[in-house]
Amino acid sequence: MAVGEVVGTSGSVRGRTLPSRFSVLGPLTVSLGDGVWRPVPGAKNRTLLASLLLHANQVVSIDGLSRRLWGDQPPQDERRVVQTYVARLRQWIGDETVVRTWPGGYEIRLGPDRLDLLEFRHLLGRAAQAGSPEQEAALLHKAVALWRGAACPDVASEILHQDVAVLEEERRRAVERRIDLDLSSRGAGGDLIPELRRLTQEHPLRERHWAQLMRALHRAGRRAESLAAYREAFGHLREELGVEPGAELRDLHQEILAGTAEPTAGAVPPMTPPDVAEPDPPREVPADISGFVGRAGELETLDRATTRSGATVIVGRAGVGKSTLAIHWAAATAGDFPDGQLYLDLRGFDALPPLSADQALRILLRALGVRSADVPAERDAAAAMFRSRTAGRRMLIVLDNVRSTCHVRSLLPGNGPAVLITSRNQLRGLVTSGAAARIALGPLLPEESLELLAAQAGRDRLRREPEQARMLAKLCEHLPLALRIIGERLARVPGLSAETLAREIERDALAALRAGDGDQDVRRALSWSYARLDPAARRTLHLAAVLHPENVLEPEPLAALVQAPLERIRRHLDRLNADHLVEQTAPERYLLSPLVRALAASEPTQEL
Repeated sequence: MAVGEVVGTSGSVRGRTLPSRFSVLGPLTVSLGDGVWRPVPGAKNRTLLASLLLHANQVVSIDGLSRRLWGDQPPQDERRVVQTYVARLRQWIGDETVVRTWPGGYEIRLGPDRLDLLEFRHLLGRAAQAGSPEQEAALLHKAVALWRGAACPDVASEILHQDVAVLEEERRRAVERRIDLDLSSRGAGGDLIPELRRLTQEHPLRERHWAQLMRALHRAGRRAESLAAYREAFGHLREELGVEPGAELRDLHQEILAGTAEPTAGAVPPMTPPDVAEPDPPREVPADISGFVGRAGELETLDRATTRSGATVIVGRAGVGKSTLAIHWAAATAGDFPDGQLYLDLRGFDALPPLSADQALRILLRALGVRSADVPAERDAAAAMFRSRTAGRRMLIVLDNVRSTCHVRSLLPGNGPAVLITSRNQLRGLVTSGAAARIALGPLLPEESLELLAAQAGRDRLRREPEQARMLAKLCEHLPLALRIIGERLARVPGLSAETLAREIERDALAALRAGDGDQDVRRALSWSYARLDPAARRTLHLAAVLHPENVLEPEPLAALVQAPLERIRRHLDRLNADHLVEQTAPERYLLSPLVRALAASEPTQEL
């Protein structure tokens, strides 16, 4: 059969004596019973066959096949089109029983003798149960030798490549294990050095390979090169991730310096088979907040937005209740997500440093049952594993307190989960790229503010001072955080009147709006936004707060006041608007709130 023959012609081969066999551990190839390995013609046919083979002996839904074939733009009658492609594939293979039809999907049924992926995993399972390190090493050598290069590089499908990333991680783990065994059993490590040089160049953030290279060099009597390898690893980790090497590399480095390093790799922990039981669905969203009021329109928007997979971002200023809204909605809809709810505070605006994307991926994958040792060191590989682990699942992922689009982009799953993101930043990049829809959360309505105050302080208390209560809500700028602090003070301090509190806020709002127990503090909340600004934008905000007599800011008068170029001031105001430190109300008009003014004026910049 010619390589260029289209799928849909007869798959019979004269003289066929063997069953068809398949290979995905390299370019996708098929042997149609005649012992000749051939590529699969047609991009869509390759994607279809690879999708089934990478999930061999599992039912792949028609929706899953459609997403791998066409992404987010399926044909109108995707079920019929998928059926047509499957029929042509069966005809080309020439074995009607290989691809089975099930309600809602298809399964390719094969044994390890007919698919190299299954043989690879079969060998890994045997290696994990081997009676000796020598037997295990021999089986791992055989398993790794099945690979002919990257898996399915000739298949063009973004979602399918997420499956491939998980498979590639299995390969890397097997290679690491095999090298550990070789190092602990061989008389010298010199013959492993070229392979380890190549692996550290291909995967410079994978610390295990650097440790193996250091040991191999040390065993070969090349101590200086072993120490140089540590310095090279240190440089990669510091430059790419901003971290130092882990304990294994640090300890080995010190042992080699001191001359106490063992020449062998030491004890090699047993390897576990690749297939592990799925953990119970995670339920990580914090408990719902008491006394939730308002936000009916936003809750309806969330109901509509999260009926499909995709991301929704809730943005707004500090203290406006973004996290509260997300947690309240997640608690109310927990039953809609049978595969679980993940929650992670990314600390984008916080007293502690933000979680990096690498740290966040590791935490999320651990919550999905992935062992720490199995989480890839490379961010792209870890992100691909996360997408693969969540693909097709009906689950909710809440990413709270995000700093920027770059902070969160690697954490977005593939098709399936609903994602809820909160941030003080407008996350314009996510919205303009179509990766997320945005809900801009503003202050509470005046009546909602009074309802929240009443829930905290008691309705009878507020009925005695209705006008003063309205003044309190206005001075709190209708921000839920400020209202809860004031309501709690009214309830806690006997005889404290709303009028007294209002005068106290007018004198020093930031001092009056302190709860005295850490995070529940308006000054602290605002200061985290202020501290995250670049120095130039922070200086502009400080000067505007100190020198500008009005709360309405316009670029041209402000530029003249602070003696800075107009375009620079426009950029700074846009940045302040992006982080909700000012509010743009017209093309050349921004509103500076009294609370932000008080904070910016009280914290002079070092640049002055």
